[in-house]
Amino acid sequence: MELRRSSRQRADREVFTPNKYEKNMPYELNEKRAMTKKIEATSRESDVKIEHKRGTLVMTFTPAAYELYKQAIYKYYRDHPQLRCVKSYKTSKTNQQSIKKAINEESLFIKHNNSEKQLYRINLFNTTSVIDINGKNYQQFITNDLPRITISVNLREVKELNEKIRKVCELAIDNQTSIINDMRTPLQQVEQGYHPIERQRNSRNLNRHKQHHHKHLELCTLDEGQSMKGER
Repeated sequence: MELRRSSRQRADREVFTPNKYEKNMPYELNEKRAMTKKIEATSRESDVKIEHKRGTLVMTFTPAAYELYKQAIYKYYRDHPQLRCVKSYKTSKTNQQSIKKAINEESLFIKHNNSEKQLYRINLFNTTSVIDINGKNYQQFITNDLPRITISVNLREVKELNEKIRKVCELAIDNQTSIINDMRTPLQQVEQGYHPIERQRNSRNLNRHKQHHHKHLELCTLDEGQSMKGER
C-alpha cells in the first residue's frame, strides 16, 4: 500500500445530505471508454495507493483490488454495531440498447445508528476504481475504520484477477459485446470460473449465457442487495 501526501492546495469539498437516493446524470456512458479505463487501471503500479489531500482521503486501486475493498467496506458497515450507511448513487444512460442505465458513482453517508447527522461520506467511482472519503469527521474513517477494513481484504490473488479482468474487457471491446450485459462484475465472472476465450469460441454458449442475464446492471459493482444493510 502506497501513501502519498499531495502538496497541492484544494478547496474543501461541500458536504451535503441528498434528498434523493438516485440522481440521473444528463450524459450517456460510453461503454467502450469505461472498459478501456478498466484495462488501463490493471497496469497501475500499486494495487492500493492512498493520497491524503486537503480534507479528502483518495484511494486509487487496480480493478480487482477496488472490488475487494468495496465489498469489504459494505460488509464492515453492514455488520458495525454502532454505525450505518445511507446510500445514494448517480446513474446515466448507456450506449447499449439492452441496458437502460449504469451506476457510475455510489455515495455512502456514514451515521450513528441513533442519529441523522452525517459523520463522513465515502464516494465510490465505479469506472475509474477510485474511492474518496471526506466530511467533517473523515479522520475517524482513517483512524478507526480503514485499518479494520484493510485487514479483512485478501490481496493474494489480485494480480491474477486483474489479468483476467483485463482479458475479459479486451474481449468485450474486440467483439463489440458489452461486459455490462452480464449480471456479474468482471471480478465475479473470473471468481466463478468464467473463461473469455471459451466465450469467443462458442457463440451458442454466449447466447444462452445472455438469456439468463437481462436484468438491471450496476456497472462494475457488487450486488448491492448482498452488500449493505438498509437505512434505518
